[in-house]
Amino acid sequence: SDIPLSQLDKAFIEGFEYYLTIDRKLKRSSISSALSTLQTIVRIAVKKGVLDFYPFLGYSYERPKGEPRSITKEELEHIIDLEIEWENYRIVRDLFVFSCFTGLAISDVRNLREENIVTEEGKLCIKGRRMKTKTPYRVQVLPPAWAIMERYRGKRAGFVFDVPTTDIILNGMHYIQRNIGMETPLTF
Repeated sequence: SDIPLSQLDKAFIEGFEYYLTIDRKLKRSSISSALSTLQTIVRIAVKKGVLDFYPFLGYSYERPKGEPRSITKEELEHIIDLEIEWENYRIVRDLFVFSCFTGLAISDVRNLREENIVTEEGKLCIKGRRMKTKTPYRVQVLPPAWAIMERYRGKRAGFVFDVPTTDIILNGMHYIQRNIGMETPLTF
């Protein structure tokens, strides 16, 4: 049942986690997601002055580490060779392949600017900071990645790529996965 925000305390959070674990029998990832959502709402309430204390202070919960997934060389070749009629899905495929050859996350690809493309020690590189962690990176640009960059450069002022919306990316990845016969979800 509902409770006023002012009554939300550490005991409630502990009870909520217990309820999700024992009564609802949720997996650790679902519990972590629910607690993270609650924590975000509480943080906003504190910031806006609705709550004058932060009940998550000193409270920690297990955040499971996801298993990194990877694709095989054969799957990557199928993706590269896949005939795609719709231009937006071709762009999604090309950005995914670019990401495979550079190791960049989609957020870093989306924010890749012309000034990030540099030549160091006679090699073409991409230099920047990860959007998520602000960690600096330097990646050598391999020929397949260079070909993709050249195909799309100049379509969005100052940026290397004009990245489609998140919905188009998700739908495009699902389309690619289905059309090459992959069982595991394809994400980047």
